[in-house]
Amino acid sequence: MSKTPNFPSVLKNFMDAGSEKKYEWGSHDCCMWAGDWVLRCSGFDPCKVFRGQYDTFEGAIKALKKYLGDAGRGMPPQELFHAVTIMLAWDHKLKPVRSRWLETGDLAVVRLPKNPVGGALGVCHYRFVYTPAHQGGLAAYDMAHVARAWRI
Repeated sequence: MSKTPNFPSVLKNFMDAGSEKKYEWGSHDCCMWAGDWVLRCSGFDPCKVFRGQYDTFEGAIKALKKYLGDAGRGMPPQELFHAVTIMLAWDHKLKPVRSRWLETGDLAVVRLPKNPVGGALGVCHYRFVYTPAHQGGLAAYDMAHVARAWRI
């Protein structure tokens, strides 16, 4: 996958816009925000299948289960979230990368034990992973919280 030619300014504008938004399931949640980033920098939308499919936490879980099909039945939200991020990366041929080799603009799942799905998908910016925060704006997590990541 190739990044847009003016990548640094595109990422800065994307981060600035994200910091001004309120959290909203189905439009400005962790998965949609990360999908928006991939779309913005590469031209393809890995979250196309989820757009317009949910607007609540329960709706998100239902959409994730639908995406996984039979494999998602009976799966708790934490396992479901991680399974879908892996499948999406696989389906769209995103290259896995170890957290110590993450670059600005890459995608990462951060472990968040108190989060209902056990983590969040975010965009790497220098030494942190940023995700939409439930209270609005963006939350920054140290790379030590990264569970898995992919090169963009």
